[in-house]
Amino acid sequence: KIAGELRFLLIVSEVIVKSGKPDQAQAVASDIPNIALAVTVSPHQKCERCWHHRVEVSTIKEHPTLCARCVGNLELPGEARKHF
Repeated sequence: KIAGELRFLLIVSEVIVKSGKPDQAQAVASDIPNIALAVTVSPHQKCERCWHHRVEVSTIKEHPTLCARCVGNLELPGEARKHF
């Protein structure tokens, strides 16, 4: 239920939650039973406002250096945070 908000808690650009074990080359040890983590470098450009690496950076004509979340926070009422 909180998968969409985990990136803010963990201070990363993206969190993908899925079942199964990660590739052993990417696995990071975890002290939590039945939890494994895989960490990879984002291929996306960094938003100059929030510093998150997002796929939509450079695709918004009016704000080519911002992500959609930052554009929404600047030009619209902003996001509604659910958990954090």
